[in-house]
Amino acid sequence: MPPEAFPIMLQGTVIRGKGKGRALGFPTANLSMACAPRLRHGVYAAQVLLEGVWRDAIVNAGRHPTLPEGQPAVEVHIPGQAVDLYGRTITVRLVRFLRGEKRFESPEELAAQIRRDVASLRVE
Repeated sequence: MPPEAFPIMLQGTVIRGKGKGRALGFPTANLSMACAPRLRHGVYAAQVLLEGVWRDAIVNAGRHPTLPEGQPAVEVHIPGQAVDLYGRTITVRLVRFLRGEKRFESPEELAAQIRRDVASLRVE
């Protein structure tokens, strides 16, 4: 697959996921893969439009190999976001590809990597 041209805009309705992100301390707004069928599986730096303001976010698109139950998904984590987004249509702007999907040995290793991914948002 050729490299993506950024930014990539997505829009979709937030659906219920498995709750695994919340259990790790990183709640996600889950969108159907139907809204982004050509995305390379992996993690993206992104922004989400909420109430007229673009907020930094991390997006995982794909199969979530460490916790592999369920279908491929687009999962959006918005650091510091506590508002219930279920049923709302959100706009997501992917700004750069951070890394490919990887299977971690434990949920704790995955959580540590997500912390590094979130920290990378603050660097740029």
